[in-house]
Amino acid sequence: MALRTIAGALIILVAAFSPAYAVRDAGISQAVEEALAETHFERPPSLAEKRQLVERLRRQGIETITDLHPYLGRSETVRHNTLFAIEQMGDIDPKTLGLIEKLAREAEDSPAPFVTTAVRLVLERSEWPAALDFARAIAPKSHHKPLLEIMAWISAQDQSLLSASEEATALTRVCLYRMDSLFETGTYSGEQPLSFSMAVQRPPFNDNMYAEDVTGAFLSAIRNAGRMRDMEKIGFVSSFAVITRGAEVTPQLVEDGLIQIVKTGSSPLVKLVLWRMTIDGVASTKSGERILAAASEKSPGLAGYLDQLRSMDQAMAGMDSGLKNEIEQALRDLQTAPGG
Repeated sequence: MALRTIAGALIILVAAFSPAYAVRDAGISQAVEEALAETHFERPPSLAEKRQLVERLRRQGIETITDLHPYLGRSETVRHNTLFAIEQMGDIDPKTLGLIEKLAREAEDSPAPFVTTAVRLVLERSEWPAALDFARAIAPKSHHKPLLEIMAWISAQDQSLLSASEEATALTRVCLYRMDSLFETGTYSGEQPLSFSMAVQRPPFNDNMYAEDVTGAFLSAIRNAGRMRDMEKIGFVSSFAVITRGAEVTPQLVEDGLIQIVKTGSSPLVKLVLWRMTIDGVASTKSGERILAAASEKSPGLAGYLDQLRSMDQAMAGMDSGLKNEIEQALRDLQTAPGG
């Protein structure tokens, strides 16, 4: 009898520490978790894909949004797919929204994809004051994509309501400061400056009152281009386009920023900056001449390259094959060059 009692106790003890028991004890179905973990999307899922995910979960016993609450505490993939399922299942009740907000706040400085979805859901499903407070709380530490969600939410609001709110104006500036910080210290990606250049074309970010902040952020993007990996050329071009527009409002900031870049940047980066200055007409201005002079003083070996650019500018007939090859080589070299 004693042996049976001891054996029974051991069985209970082993079960208590086994993964399967722990899953059941937490109110989590192993089959549901596997379904969430095994589903992968290469991009944000379409409506049809989210429907298919929910149908699969229903076959495993998920009936309500509440049933999905425990899965918000699991792995990153499970969390993200749980958010997609919750979004698809209908109205998000206050308790669920609170859990999603808690998730976003706790992971505010994480680049994990689920954070972006959590931020979007909280902003979309919260009333104005609560959404504003949430955005103000997480924007200072947000990574690129969650920050884009905050900026998109700001642009979608009633702009008269925004302009009348000191907190909303402060949030707009915080987003731009954070953009600057991300470009300055993060790894450059062609997608990031391209996405941001599109975001700052919308109100309120396109207002001249924010021109200095926007331009400063993209100067940081150009400076950081020396640390690019798998660079997308269009991202560099979009960054420079924003700087060119900014020169109309904050010319001294642009001049000082580009002089710093041509004096301290890597050779491939400087060549690309001078090329874009020529293409976008900056090189032919008085300010542009001073920037080119600073580049020549720092790197006398650029004289022949500058002559090629000036010929292209004067002829207005594009670039010859030699110059084109030099630009393409600079783009390739920039991916491995040290930061400026």
